[in-house]
Amino acid sequence: MLLQMSGLVVFVLFFSVGTTAACFSFIGRHHELRKAPFALANNQVASFSPVTYNTHGPDWLSAASNSIEASESTNQVLPPPPRLIVLLPAYNELNRIGETLEYYHSFLSSSKEWKEISEILVVDDGSDDGTVEFVNMWTRMNDTVAVDCISLPQNSGKGAAISFGIDHLVECCGNEPCLVLIADADGSGDIACLNNFTKSLANLIATSKPDTTSFWDTSALVNGYRGYRGSSQFRSILRWGFRTTARVLVGDLRVCDSQCGFKLMTLDAARQLYTNLNLNAWSHDVEVLYRAREWNLPITEESVPWQDKAGSKLVESSSGTIQASAVMFMDVLKMRIQYGLGRWKLPSDY
Repeated sequence: MLLQMSGLVVFVLFFSVGTTAACFSFIGRHHELRKAPFALANNQVASFSPVTYNTHGPDWLSAASNSIEASESTNQVLPPPPRLIVLLPAYNELNRIGETLEYYHSFLSSSKEWKEISEILVVDDGSDDGTVEFVNMWTRMNDTVAVDCISLPQNSGKGAAISFGIDHLVECCGNEPCLVLIADADGSGDIACLNNFTKSLANLIATSKPDTTSFWDTSALVNGYRGYRGSSQFRSILRWGFRTTARVLVGDLRVCDSQCGFKLMTLDAARQLYTNLNLNAWSHDVEVLYRAREWNLPITEESVPWQDKAGSKLVESSSGTIQASAVMFMDVLKMRIQYGLGRWKLPSDY
């Protein structure tokens, strides 16, 4: 009990600083919140304007398929994208995952570039509300883009579910180059930005590994940056507060949005970042980005249209939000201490 109270006091002190800074920043930059800096592999920071999303088919991918577009910085011809797996971790999402599957499946199946090379993998995190049965039924009714579902034996946390899904993909794909898009089961992140993410990933690889002979086998990551349209001011301020406290504890993770659940990466990067995670719950993203930084893995950030959805497991009330944030804060603090003392180590086979 004393330990819990001490942890809560530490959280309140740090989180108060973070949320205070967030309030001033949020108010002062109200008209700039859709603009996100992105960090390149060499840690240089640039800015970009909000992108216009093409929902009728990725022009860049068509050009890439014909091998006619090259990276502006390297003049390297960008190869066509490999197989894509959309990974959706899900826990008791019976009431929300149907809409996500419908929209994501529609986007992929209507794209001539993605239709033949994409699939969706739902990773059930021990649901007991019929999520698995619903996904399996939905799969039998929609076969244009393959949809599969695998399950953990018990609820283990979002990070554990993603790690389990990545292990499954590594086993299934073998040495085949693949892209992995990690997204939330409630569909908060708009998959219409997939084309922009893919182009950013390709340019990142071309810039950081210009002489690579196996382009899509290169470890690289595009992290999503959530705009503040679709989020309440309360949740926006708490989001900024957690980012600030995480930055105080862990340092610069080379991205602005350390908690975004929308990420595109190569399978090699996914295997490297998600193997044997120590943080298995909501705060796992911080450990993933910490590993990426320690390995100097190429990373960039791309804006993703975001709409917070009702029924969040993380946020059901103001008090619930603060409680969840406290738990996440203590997880990050624990991670910082354990890695600092050498008790937690990066996987040694990379």
